[in-house]
Amino acid sequence: MKIIFSKKGFDSCYGGYPNIIDEKGNFIIIPIPLSQEEQSSAKYKGQFYNEIKCYEKSIYEYMKENNIQKIKNGKAEPISINNEDIPCHADPNIHNFFKCEKSFSGSLGQIKSALKQLTNCKVEKDDIFLFYSWFKDKESHQDKQIIWGYLKIDNIIKNPQKLSEEERTKLFNDNSWLRYQPHWTNSDYYKSFENYIYIGTKFKVFNYNNDTKDLLTLTEKDKSRTNWLITEFKNKKFCNYKNKIFDSEGKIKVPCIGQEFIVDILDTDIEIKEWLNKLLK
Repeated sequence: MKIIFSKKGFDSCYGGYPNIIDEKGNFIIIPIPLSQEEQSSAKYKGQFYNEIKCYEKSIYEYMKENNIQKIKNGKAEPISINNEDIPCHADPNIHNFFKCEKSFSGSLGQIKSALKQLTNCKVEKDDIFLFYSWFKDKESHQDKQIIWGYLKIDNIIKNPQKLSEEERTKLFNDNSWLRYQPHWTNSDYYKSFENYIYIGTKFKVFNYNNDTKDLLTLTEKDKSRTNWLITEFKNKKFCNYKNKIFDSEGKIKVPCIGQEFIVDILDTDIEIKEWLNKLLK
């Protein structure tokens, strides 16, 4: 089995603000803005922040309430949020952003170098994505990377843009929520890439509270957010970053650039399995 620590939502390059934890401990993950390349697609315009519902409000409302004013978009010009119709890349989706009532499954799409890392490490059915993001702890004011949800892989749709019309129709009829999955919908943009959609019926968004905060927090106390401490992972390494190894205490400095950090879990990794079971219960 493999665990994939998967960085998603706003970060320092895309967004430029921490994601949000509300007063109830709910994780509000802000999707990154649509890239200029994606926006140039003739057939796909993404979803808008004011369309995406997360708990009781739209993502746009959460952004306004938290004084988010200009969104970084990589090397492109920052985007003012005075305009409600800002397109974004609503992926992964385990919050059920669009309130699909029929057979909703969690999903994550991946392309390019991030996908190559997943395929090189043979990520497959029953492996588990642990999604994490940048947040600011309201009590300590420390910037932290915190696990906010998980998805266990049931199925992988490989290169949906290359499927026959019959195959796409059958998949869509069984999974109508795919209409909101950008790696399914934006076939014009993705036609040049390897493009996989990882799907799971077992998924969960966690809650951040006094009982869970220590378990969910990756960042070591009083350290910068990419300095992790997970004692159960001592001496383990990322299979896609061979030079990145947890030390004998379970500490590691995670690269700032990169989305997927993959650990191969062996039968002998009893402590890690216990940690995972506690996390997912």
